[in-house]
Amino acid sequence: MENESKPETAAEPTKLPAKKKHKKWPWIVLASVVGANVILLSTCALILKNAKNVPNNYWNQQITGGPIEKKYAPLGSFEVASKEYAQEKVDGKEKHFKFFHPKAMGKYPLVVMVNGTGVPYQQYEQVFEHLASWGYAVVGDDYDQSWDGVYPDKALSFALSNGETSPWVDEKKIAIGGHSQGGEGAFNAAIDFANSPKYKCLFALSATNQELALSLGWGHKLGSDGKAASDSYAYDLSKISCPALMFAGTGNFDTQTVLPLEKLKENYSQIPNGIPTVMARRGDNVDHGEMLWRSDPYVVAWLEYWLKGDEEAGKAFFGSDCELAKNVHWQDYASKQ
Repeated sequence: MENESKPETAAEPTKLPAKKKHKKWPWIVLASVVGANVILLSTCALILKNAKNVPNNYWNQQITGGPIEKKYAPLGSFEVASKEYAQEKVDGKEKHFKFFHPKAMGKYPLVVMVNGTGVPYQQYEQVFEHLASWGYAVVGDDYDQSWDGVYPDKALSFALSNGETSPWVDEKKIAIGGHSQGGEGAFNAAIDFANSPKYKCLFALSATNQELALSLGWGHKLGSDGKAASDSYAYDLSKISCPALMFAGTGNFDTQTVLPLEKLKENYSQIPNGIPTVMARRGDNVDHGEMLWRSDPYVVAWLEYWLKGDEEAGKAFFGSDCELAKNVHWQDYASKQ
């Protein structure tokens, strides 16, 4: 079942001498290449400009519109511990995984967090802390590239195999989620790897749309020149096999560049029928960067439902009295099961 709510006689041209015509072509090609690169660099610059640190104690700044969203907006009851683990160098720079977990010994559901462009875990550690405070183990990294799912997959393997982290992880309850480029990375990590079947649910916050991703070189089957070909794709949502939550913002950068409503709807429609899927956009002109933390209360509710079996949390997304459908701070809700 699918529900939607709220939303939108001429003169002969002068012929140049062959020599001049031949000389002009390289400049036309060069101008086209330069123009394309300028657009690409401008888009990257905009993405990086929108890649902001998550505000300190952001949980005190949430504006909620329903009891479930309100419940999961503040910190949970668990005290949190964390540790950083050095990894191999990339381009001469040491990289890291970081693992968060409740201090109380136990097996906890695991959340793999996937970086957005210019946002390594160091810029949104408070999101990890918030999730861990609700009883989750969380792993992330500071690798620059995430779209292809390679490093998120390595982060999961690390969390499951490292002797210090694995004792905290319930291997039967694992989720993955990301923001922006990380949303694309979450999709690909849930599709293309031996670990992919381990994910019980995913969430993608303002995930980079297919066309933009390909223009940035974040895609599969690109040409030898790095450009998109007829069979290129950024992610294949028809292969998603776990419940998917997809959010976007209503500010200018999301609506005009990263994930316009029609692109969010495209992604939603490509998830196979029978796979529980929810989409919505945050209203109040909340834009791309803020979606990383403005979405957090409902992300926790999504995890509570799919990883802990909390039926009350599930009412945020499904049912005749679905909270997300009537929340005044959200719009363009749709769901399918």
